[in-house]
Order: sequence, then C-alpha cells, then structure tokens
Amino acid sequence: RYFGSYNKKTINDISAIGIFNNSLYHWIAFFFKQIGVKFELFVFILILSYYIVFAKLSNALININRWYIIFVVFCILTFWLIPLTTVAIRQGLAILTLAAFWPFLEKKKSLFLEIFIILLVSNIHTTALSLLPFIVFKRLFIRRLFLLDFILFIILILYIFNFFVFANIHVLSLLEYLHIDTRSFNLKSDHYIRGFSVYKATAFMIPVVLYRGPIYLNYQRFKHLKGVYIFYVYFGMLAIFLSGLPYHDRVFLYAWAFSPILLTSFVINILPLKTQSKHRQHFL
Repeated sequence: RYFGSYNKKTINDISAIGIFNNSLYHWIAFFFKQIGVKFELFVFILILSYYIVFAKLSNALININRWYIIFVVFCILTFWLIPLTTVAIRQGLAILTLAAFWPFLEKKKSLFLEIFIILLVSNIHTTALSLLPFIVFKRLFIRRLFLLDFILFIILILYIFNFFVFANIHVLSLLEYLHIDTRSFNLKSDHYIRGFSVYKATAFMIPVVLYRGPIYLNYQRFKHLKGVYIFYVYFGMLAIFLSGLPYHDRVFLYAWAFSPILLTSFVINILPLKTQSKHRQHFL
C-alpha cells in the first residue's frame, strides 16, 4: 500500500487531501520521489534517520557518551524498526519526527511550541493528536511518579481481567463522531487477539520494571528520563484502554519506540562506568 501510494500519488492527489489529513507524509514522500529517490531507498533513509536521531536523543538524555551505550540503544531499537518502517511507515515517521524534536522541547518547555509540534506531527499521522492530553498528563505527574506507578498497577489489574474490552464498545462511535480516522481500529482479522495479551503486557512492562525497579532499591536515577517515562506509561495505558479494539498495538508502538532509552538506563546502572557518578542524578 505504501509502495503504491509513493509511486502513484500526484501533486493533484495530495492537494485534494487537504490540510490536517496526514497530507504532510505524502508531501514528504512526493518530494523524495521527485528528486529521484526510489521507495526502497526512502525506507532505508528512514531507518538511518532513526539510528541518528535516537543516538543523539540518548546522548542528550542519558548524558554518557560511550559507543557501547549507543550500541545497546541500536540493538533494542532495531527490533521495533521492523513495524515502524514497514507495516506503519507513516506512524513511524511521526514518531521519528517527535523523537527529533524531543530535546528541543525539553529545553524550551513552551506550551505553545509543544502544541505546534503535536499538530505538525499529527499531519503525518493522525494518532499523534493523542499527544494533546499528554501535555496535561506530563505536567500532572512529573513530580508524582510514585502515584503514576500506582495508577499503572491498577490499570494492569483491570487489563488482565479484560475490563477494557467491555469499555471499548462505544469508543469507535466517539472517534467517528469527532471525525478521527479509525482505519486500523475498523480492520477485521480472525487472527488478531483483542483484550489481554501476555506478550504485549510483558513487552510493555519490562522497560517499566527495569527503569523504575532500581529507584525502589534506592538507586540513583537519570532525572532527564522522567519525561520519557511518563510518555511511555501514557501511551502504554492508552493502548491498554483501547485493547478491546483491533490493532491497538499501533498505540503501543509509540511507547515501544522509546523503550530503548529506558532499557539502556538500566544497563548503565549495572555497568561499572567510572564516569557514571558524575552524570547520575538523584531522583526528585
């Protein structure tokens, strides 16, 4: 589908899409096609961009400049690049753009700028509109991570008992009423497992446990990762809430894409780095 769209869409087709209807992705793809970049090379450029962006993001947030630390990030990131650059290319580009702006947003801390970036990214993939409530969510929990952990624990219990399968009956109607594209949520598949999945729950919880576990053992943490952790939990809980709908793992992808940074912080905790004490920060 992406291959066909990349090669067949004309400037008139993209103009007809209008603004705020995922058109920015098509304009980007159209630009690359016009300068002679084939679709396969376009995807390869996205993959390379992921490695570059997450190397810079990891160095900015973890603040330990070691090649083997970046290598660990790359190893974990590579696993998630399969869906992000094949099955869900538009969403992958949206996540990549968000990751590229992350250090800038952390530095500026401007509400107006955050809203602008979210609207920009949502024109690559509509699901990025779910970041608008995250603006409030982050400010609410930035100094209340223990409370966030408790809420997450309750959400997980409800997830295990498939509470949200019953709660999702009217979600599609609400999304359609708000004129939000529900394409993936409307897809039908006999093979797709809705509701609680031990595999998805495990994939989501491993970074949570390995990042948050050390703080309960009085380990020092990296204070710059609190925003990433809140982002990770926000999208994880949102995906759990939507677990009664098909392909809700597309929402999990927002969290999983940032999991390499959280997992790498655990690796740093167990490595005997001489410079570690200089860069580690006390948890606030």
